[in-house]
Amino acid sequence: MRCCVALIFAIVLPLLTQAQVSISPNDGSRSAASQARDANMDEVVIIPFDFPIGNDLKDLGKIASPYKRVGEANDFKAQLGQVSLKVKARNGNVLRVTSINDFTHINHYQIKGEAYFTNNPEALRKNIEKVRNKKFDSGSMAYLVIYRPDNIGINRIRVYINDTPVQVMTGEGSRYIYRVKREGRYKIADDNKDSLTVDLRYGNSYYVKMSFETGYQTGMSIKHHGYWSSIKSVDNYQGELESSVVKNTFIAAMGQP
Repeated sequence: MRCCVALIFAIVLPLLTQAQVSISPNDGSRSAASQARDANMDEVVIIPFDFPIGNDLKDLGKIASPYKRVGEANDFKAQLGQVSLKVKARNGNVLRVTSINDFTHINHYQIKGEAYFTNNPEALRKNIEKVRNKKFDSGSMAYLVIYRPDNIGINRIRVYINDTPVQVMTGEGSRYIYRVKREGRYKIADDNKDSLTVDLRYGNSYYVKMSFETGYQTGMSIKHHGYWSSIKSVDNYQGELESSVVKNTFIAAMGQP
Protein backbone atom coordinates (compact mmCIF):
# COMPACT_ATOMS: atom_id res chain seq x y z
CA MET A 1 0.00 0.00 0.00
CA ARG A 2 2.78 2.46 0.91
CA CYS A 3 4.54 1.64 -2.36
CA CYS A 4 1.37 2.48 -4.31
CA VAL A 5 0.95 5.81 -2.53
CA ALA A 6 4.58 6.71 -3.12
CA LEU A 7 4.24 5.76 -6.79
CA ILE A 8 1.14 7.96 -7.20
CA PHE A 9 2.92 10.97 -5.67
CA ALA A 10 5.99 10.33 -7.83
CA ILE A 11 3.82 10.46 -10.98
CA VAL A 12 1.27 13.15 -10.11
CA LEU A 13 3.42 15.73 -8.31
CA PRO A 14 5.75 16.47 -11.26
CA LEU A 15 2.74 16.79 -13.58
CA LEU A 16 1.11 19.35 -11.30
CA THR A 17 4.36 21.30 -11.11
CA GLN A 18 4.83 21.35 -14.87
CA ALA A 19 1.24 22.40 -15.53
CA GLN A 20 1.42 25.15 -12.90
CA VAL A 21 -1.91 24.01 -11.48
CA SER A 22 -3.31 25.99 -8.57
CA ILE A 23 -5.44 23.93 -6.21
CA SER A 24 -7.85 25.80 -3.95
CA PRO A 25 -8.67 24.36 -0.54
CA ASN A 26 -12.24 23.32 0.10
CA ASP A 27 -14.50 25.15 2.55
CA GLY A 28 -13.57 22.83 5.38
CA SER A 29 -9.90 23.82 5.31
CA ARG A 30 -10.27 27.54 4.55
CA SER A 31 -9.76 30.11 7.27
CA ALA A 32 -12.68 32.06 8.72
CA ALA A 33 -11.14 35.23 7.24
CA SER A 34 -11.08 33.69 3.76
CA GLN A 35 -14.70 32.55 4.00
CA ALA A 36 -15.80 36.01 5.19
CA ARG A 37 -13.86 37.62 2.34
CA ASP A 38 -15.56 35.45 -0.29
CA ALA A 39 -18.98 36.15 1.25
CA ASN A 40 -18.35 39.89 0.92
CA MET A 41 -17.43 39.46 -2.75
CA ASP A 42 -20.57 37.41 -3.43
CA GLU A 43 -22.83 40.09 -1.92
CA VAL A 44 -21.28 42.96 -3.89
CA VAL A 45 -21.73 43.31 -7.65
CA ILE A 46 -18.26 44.03 -9.08
CA ILE A 47 -18.03 45.93 -12.38
CA PRO A 48 -14.86 46.08 -14.51
CA PHE A 49 -13.71 49.60 -15.38
CA ASP A 50 -14.48 49.28 -19.11
CA PHE A 51 -18.06 48.07 -18.57
CA PRO A 52 -21.07 50.47 -18.53
CA ILE A 53 -22.63 51.02 -15.09
CA GLY A 54 -26.12 52.32 -15.96
CA ASN A 55 -28.01 55.35 -14.66
CA ASP A 56 -29.95 53.91 -11.72
CA LEU A 57 -27.05 53.63 -9.26
CA LYS A 58 -26.69 55.76 -6.14
CA ASP A 59 -23.12 57.10 -5.87
CA LEU A 60 -21.56 56.45 -2.45
CA GLY A 61 -18.11 57.85 -3.20
CA LYS A 62 -14.62 56.58 -3.89
CA ILE A 63 -13.12 53.68 -2.00
CA ALA A 64 -9.83 51.76 -1.77
CA SER A 65 -8.35 48.66 -0.21
CA PRO A 66 -5.36 48.98 2.16
CA TYR A 67 -2.15 49.86 0.33
CA LYS A 68 -0.28 46.76 1.42
CA ARG A 69 -0.26 43.01 1.27
CA VAL A 70 -2.79 41.46 3.59
CA GLY A 71 -0.93 38.24 4.25
CA GLU A 72 -2.90 35.79 2.13
CA ALA A 73 -1.61 33.78 -0.79
CA ASN A 74 -3.84 35.43 -3.40
CA ASP A 75 -3.41 39.19 -3.02
CA PHE A 76 -6.02 39.93 -5.66
CA LYS A 77 -8.81 38.07 -3.86
CA ALA A 78 -7.70 39.32 -0.46
CA GLN A 79 -7.73 42.96 -1.56
CA LEU A 80 -11.02 42.56 -3.44
CA GLY A 81 -12.57 41.16 -0.28
CA GLN A 82 -11.25 44.12 1.73
CA VAL A 83 -12.62 46.75 -0.64
CA SER A 84 -15.96 44.89 -0.94
CA LEU A 85 -16.25 45.03 2.84
CA LYS A 86 -15.79 48.82 2.68
CA VAL A 87 -18.59 49.03 0.10
CA LYS A 88 -20.91 47.17 2.46
CA ALA A 89 -19.88 49.47 5.33
CA ARG A 90 -21.35 52.36 3.29
CA ASN A 91 -24.57 50.38 2.79
CA GLY A 92 -23.63 49.78 -0.83
CA ASN A 93 -23.81 46.66 -2.96
CA VAL A 94 -21.91 47.66 -6.13
CA LEU A 95 -18.19 48.20 -6.70
CA ARG A 96 -16.81 49.62 -9.92
CA VAL A 97 -13.07 48.95 -10.10
CA THR A 98 -11.22 52.04 -11.39
CA SER A 99 -7.56 51.37 -10.58
CA ILE A 100 -5.29 48.49 -9.57
CA ASN A 101 -1.76 49.19 -8.40
CA ASP A 102 0.36 46.06 -8.64
CA PHE A 103 3.77 47.06 -7.28
CA THR A 104 5.32 43.63 -6.82
CA HIS A 105 8.80 45.05 -6.33
CA ILE A 106 7.81 46.77 -3.07
CA ASN A 107 5.32 44.10 -2.01
CA HIS A 108 2.27 46.34 -2.49
CA TYR A 109 -1.06 45.69 -4.17
CA GLN A 110 -4.08 47.98 -4.02
CA ILE A 111 -7.55 48.11 -5.59
CA LYS A 112 -9.39 51.42 -5.94
CA GLY A 113 -12.97 51.94 -7.03
CA GLU A 114 -16.33 53.61 -6.66
CA ALA A 115 -19.08 52.42 -4.32
CA TYR A 116 -22.72 52.42 -5.40
CA PHE A 117 -26.13 51.13 -4.34
CA THR A 118 -28.70 49.55 -6.63
CA ASN A 119 -32.21 48.31 -5.87
CA ASN A 120 -31.85 45.51 -8.38
CA PRO A 121 -28.43 43.85 -8.13
CA GLU A 122 -29.49 40.73 -10.03
CA ALA A 123 -30.55 42.79 -13.06
CA LEU A 124 -27.16 44.50 -12.94
CA ARG A 125 -25.38 41.13 -12.82
CA LYS A 126 -27.32 39.96 -15.89
CA ASN A 127 -26.45 43.14 -17.77
CA ILE A 128 -22.76 42.66 -16.99
CA GLU A 129 -22.97 39.11 -18.31
CA LYS A 130 -24.60 40.36 -21.54
CA VAL A 131 -21.77 42.85 -22.04
CA ARG A 132 -19.22 40.12 -21.39
CA ASN A 133 -20.83 37.75 -23.89
CA LYS A 134 -20.92 40.52 -26.50
CA LYS A 135 -17.19 41.18 -26.06
CA PHE A 136 -16.36 37.47 -26.52
CA ASP A 137 -19.24 36.50 -28.76
CA SER A 138 -17.88 34.03 -31.31
CA GLY A 139 -17.88 30.28 -31.01
CA SER A 140 -15.56 30.05 -34.03
CA MET A 141 -12.53 31.59 -32.31
CA ALA A 142 -10.77 31.80 -28.96
CA TYR A 143 -9.71 34.98 -27.18
CA LEU A 144 -6.24 35.40 -25.70
CA VAL A 145 -5.75 38.49 -23.54
CA ILE A 146 -2.14 39.35 -22.66
CA TYR A 147 -1.81 42.31 -20.31
CA ARG A 148 0.60 44.17 -18.10
CA PRO A 149 -0.65 46.23 -15.13
CA ASP A 150 0.27 49.88 -14.73
CA ASN A 151 3.44 49.57 -12.67
CA ILE A 152 7.09 50.50 -12.56
CA GLY A 153 10.25 48.47 -12.92
CA ILE A 154 11.33 47.18 -16.32
CA ASN A 155 10.21 49.79 -18.81
CA ARG A 156 9.63 47.40 -21.71
CA ILE A 157 8.83 43.68 -21.84
CA ARG A 158 8.89 42.00 -25.23
CA VAL A 159 6.36 39.19 -25.69
CA TYR A 160 6.84 36.16 -27.95
CA ILE A 161 4.15 33.80 -29.20
CA ASN A 162 5.56 30.52 -30.51
CA ASP A 163 9.02 32.12 -30.52
CA THR A 164 7.92 35.03 -32.72
CA PRO A 165 8.11 38.55 -31.20
CA VAL A 166 4.63 40.07 -31.36
CA GLN A 167 4.45 43.04 -28.98
CA VAL A 168 6.18 45.18 -26.38
CA MET A 169 4.48 45.79 -23.02
CA THR A 170 5.30 49.20 -21.52
CA GLY A 171 5.27 50.26 -17.86
CA GLU A 172 2.19 52.47 -18.30
CA GLY A 173 -0.06 49.42 -18.64
CA SER A 174 -1.34 47.75 -21.80
CA ARG A 175 -3.61 44.96 -22.98
CA TYR A 176 -3.55 42.96 -26.21
CA ILE A 177 -6.70 41.05 -27.16
CA TYR A 178 -6.00 38.35 -29.74
CA ARG A 179 -8.84 36.80 -31.69
CA VAL A 180 -7.40 33.36 -32.30
CA LYS A 181 -8.74 31.65 -35.41
CA ARG A 182 -7.04 28.30 -34.95
CA GLU A 183 -7.32 26.07 -31.90
CA GLY A 184 -4.17 24.60 -30.44
CA ARG A 185 -1.32 25.01 -28.01
CA TYR A 186 0.45 28.38 -28.01
CA LYS A 187 3.72 29.08 -26.25
CA ILE A 188 3.92 32.56 -24.70
CA ALA A 189 7.30 33.85 -23.52
CA ASP A 190 9.13 37.04 -22.56
CA ASP A 191 12.66 38.42 -22.82
CA ASN A 192 13.61 36.65 -19.62
CA LYS A 193 12.82 33.30 -21.27
CA ASP A 194 10.02 32.74 -18.78
CA SER A 195 7.22 30.95 -20.64
CA LEU A 196 3.98 29.03 -20.43
CA THR A 197 1.82 27.10 -22.89
CA VAL A 198 -1.90 27.77 -23.25
CA ASP A 199 -4.28 25.33 -24.96
CA LEU A 200 -6.74 27.64 -26.74
CA ARG A 201 -10.24 26.38 -27.58
CA TYR A 202 -13.07 28.04 -29.49
CA GLY A 203 -15.63 29.98 -27.47
CA ASN A 204 -13.29 30.52 -24.50
CA SER A 205 -11.18 33.41 -23.27
CA TYR A 206 -7.76 33.15 -21.62
CA TYR A 207 -5.76 35.70 -19.62
CA VAL A 208 -1.98 35.92 -19.37
CA LYS A 209 -0.40 38.48 -17.04
CA MET A 210 3.00 40.02 -17.70
CA SER A 211 4.64 41.53 -14.64
CA PHE A 212 8.03 41.69 -13.02
CA GLU A 213 9.84 40.61 -9.90
CA THR A 214 12.66 42.24 -8.01
CA GLY A 215 15.37 41.08 -5.67
CA TYR A 216 18.98 40.01 -5.52
CA GLN A 217 20.51 37.88 -8.24
CA THR A 218 23.89 36.24 -7.79
CA GLY A 219 26.45 36.87 -10.52
CA MET A 220 29.86 35.32 -10.95
CA SER A 221 31.39 37.09 -7.97
CA ILE A 222 28.85 39.61 -6.59
CA LYS A 223 25.22 40.00 -5.74
CA HIS A 224 23.29 42.77 -7.43
CA HIS A 225 19.75 44.08 -7.08
CA GLY A 226 17.62 44.10 -10.20
CA TYR A 227 14.30 43.54 -11.96
CA TRP A 228 13.25 40.70 -14.22
CA SER A 229 10.02 40.02 -16.06
CA SER A 230 7.60 37.24 -15.15
CA ILE A 231 4.64 35.68 -16.90
CA LYS A 232 1.71 33.70 -15.53
CA SER A 233 -1.76 32.53 -16.40
CA VAL A 234 -4.58 33.93 -14.24
CA ASP A 235 -8.25 33.01 -13.99
CA ASN A 236 -10.75 34.96 -16.07
CA TYR A 237 -12.21 36.83 -13.11
CA GLN A 238 -8.88 38.30 -12.04
CA GLY A 239 -7.70 38.86 -15.60
CA GLU A 240 -10.86 40.69 -16.62
CA LEU A 241 -10.72 43.11 -13.69
CA GLU A 242 -6.97 43.75 -13.77
CA SER A 243 -6.84 44.24 -17.54
CA SER A 244 -9.90 46.51 -17.59
CA VAL A 245 -7.98 49.38 -15.93
CA VAL A 246 -4.89 49.49 -18.17
CA LYS A 247 -4.37 52.62 -20.28
CA ASN A 248 -3.85 51.05 -23.71
CA THR A 249 -5.85 48.33 -25.48
CA PHE A 250 -4.95 46.72 -28.82
CA ILE A 251 -6.96 44.14 -30.77
CA ALA A 252 -5.40 41.77 -33.28
CA ALA A 253 -6.12 38.50 -35.10
CA MET A 254 -3.90 35.44 -34.87
CA GLY A 255 -3.84 32.42 -37.18
CA GLN A 256 -2.48 28.94 -36.68
CA PRO A 257 -0.12 27.94 -33.85
